[in-house]
Amino acid sequence: MHTLTRLPLMLLIALLSCATCIALEPEGDFDGDNRVNADDLASLADRWLDPDCISGDCDEDIDGTDGINAGDLAVFAKYWGAEGTNLVISEFMARNKYYRSTTVAGQVVFPDWVELYNPNYGRDSIYLDGWYLTDDEDHLDKWPLPARWLSGGSRWLIYASDIQIEDHPENSPYYDGSNYHTNFE
Repeated sequence: MHTLTRLPLMLLIALLSCATCIALEPEGDFDGDNRVNADDLASLADRWLDPDCISGDCDEDIDGTDGINAGDLAVFAKYWGAEGTNLVISEFMARNKYYRSTTVAGQVVFPDWVELYNPNYGRDSIYLDGWYLTDDEDHLDKWPLPARWLSGGSRWLIYASDIQIEDHPENSPYYDGSNYHTNFE
């Protein structure tokens, strides 16, 4: 597929793969108020070790294993204080030849890139763990965003360099010291 048509398709798929992230409340928000707070902790405590939740059919069984237990509390703690919010693909460059460069394996390259933006000025950081970019509608979790926070009003540039995760398992997702690079272009 031609690069010019591939990148918009990739962006569309990225939006679709995170559509559930955008539409749903943060992990651990059991009462649907888009906040992980004391009310949700009370709900988790009420269902703690509940025999009815052993099958994993309870919302509070976040990790989906063995009912509600310490594993769920650990996941819950990770998202404590999180609020539901939007993440925007604010810019992208397809067929980049001269505009932005980066260095990969000691060589200057001009890969395509995507800019993510958190429009929540000065508040509501977004935890990017669990978000993905892809260029393949059959593989929506192709490139996992690194587990990091994007603070309100911040932008983050990611290069679409086609650096395969399997080629750098010790450095995944691939980071060149300044920028992250996807495993597709």
